[in-house]
Amino acid sequence: MGADVARSLDARRALLLKNHGVVVVGASIEGAVTPATILKAAAEIQLIVEAAGEPAPEFSRDDRKSAKETIAGPEQFATDFSYLTRRLPRAATGAIDSRQVESNPGEFALVAITSLP
Repeated sequence: MGADVARSLDARRALLLKNHGVVVVGASIEGAVTPATILKAAAEIQLIVEAAGEPAPEFSRDDRKSAKETIAGPEQFATDFSYLTRRLPRAATGAIDSRQVESNPGEFALVAITSLP
């Protein structure tokens, strides 16, 4: 499955897997987490808009390109990631308090992988 996911991602940043969820990749943890949070918010907005009726027209290609350049750079990812990590519930040791994360199932939990076997 991993090879198929990699092939499907190609040069893209995210992939929705039917019955599995989302895969988001980035050059850094900031470059993966920030787009994941943006994708989550966009999906929620899309559901609300579709439930409300006819959606507004799509943004122009130039507007989409400008927004991508503004919010999709490494500097902005680092800024957004810093904000998100400050919002995480923390125990006295500075680690994530799993009881607080479990009590908020709609929120993202952040797991940083520092090394792979």
